[in-house]
Amino acid sequence: MLEPPKCGPCKKCKTRMLEMESNIVVKDVCRTVQTRAQKRNVIDQRSESLGDENVSSYGKGINFDICNKFDLKKLQSEDEDLKVVIESKKKGGKPDYSVIAMSSPACRYYFNLWDSLEIYNDILFRRFHKQDGTGEFLQFIVPTSMKKEIMYHMHNTVLSGHLGQKKSRGKALQKFFWYLMKEDINNYVNACDICARN
Repeated sequence: MLEPPKCGPCKKCKTRMLEMESNIVVKDVCRTVQTRAQKRNVIDQRSESLGDENVSSYGKGINFDICNKFDLKKLQSEDEDLKVVIESKKKGGKPDYSVIAMSSPACRYYFNLWDSLEIYNDILFRRFHKQDGTGEFLQFIVPTSMKKEIMYHMHNTVLSGHLGQKKSRGKALQKFFWYLMKEDINNYVNACDICARN
C-alpha cells in the first residue's frame, strides 16, 4: 500500500504516486524471469514479423528500435535532396557540374562528399575516418523528416543528460550526419528550456 503524499496534492506528487502505482502493478504482473533463450526467441519473432533485419547491423553503433531498413529507405527516398544523391550513387557516376549547380545547397554539399558516401541495401551512409587514425565508422545520412527526433534523442533523453552544444554534436556525429548539422544542433540546444533554466 502506498503512503499519502507528504506535501499535499501538488502536481509533482500526484505524478510520482501514479508512477509508483504503475510500477507495483507491473512488478505483480511480471514475476517470471525471462531467460536469454526466451529473449532471443522474442527478437527472432520480431525480426521475422518485420520481414527483414534491422538496420543496427549496418552501421557501428546505429541502433533503431522501431525503424527497420524499409522505413529508413522510404524516409531517405522521400527526402528531395537525398533522393537525387541516392539515384546518382546507384547509377554509379557523379552527375555533370551543370546538374550539380542547379540543385539545392544540401544536394551540392552531399555531392562534395561523393567519395565518402556509400549505399548499403539502398540506404545512404557516410564513411567517416577519425583524424587520429583510431578508426572509421558509418554515419547514417539523416533525412529532413528525422532531424528533430534524432536531436531529441541526442540531447533530451535521460541517457543524454542535456549535454551542451559541442558534446551533443559529438554524440550525434558518432552515428548520424546531415547538411548543416552543427547549426541545427546548436539552435536546438539554445532553444532547450531546461538548459536555459540551468
